[in-house]
Amino acid sequence: MAINIEPHGPFTTNPEMLLEIIEHFDSPHVTINFDTGNSFISRQDPVTFLEQVIQHVTHVHVKNVSQELTAAVHLVFEKLSLDELLRRGK
Repeated sequence: MAINIEPHGPFTTNPEMLLEIIEHFDSPHVTINFDTGNSFISRQDPVTFLEQVIQHVTHVHVKNVSQELTAAVHLVFEKLSLDELLRRGK
C-alpha cells in the first residue's frame, strides 16, 4: 500500500514544499502522484516541477487544462489570501 500525494492546493504545488513533506516521512510508501494540470494551474512549469520530484513519483496523471480554467484559478488566488482560503475550506 502507498500514499500518493498529488500536487494540489497551496502546500503541495510548490516542489520544494512537496519534497519537504515526502522526505519528512522517509518512507517508500509515501510517494507522489504527479498531476501535470495541477502543476500548470499553480504557475509551475510541469516539466521543471517533475524533474525536481521525479525520484518520488510512482504515478503520473496527464491532463489538459484550459487557459480559461487556469485564469479563473489565478484570479481567485490573487484576490484571496492563503489564510482566507484555508478559513473558507474548513
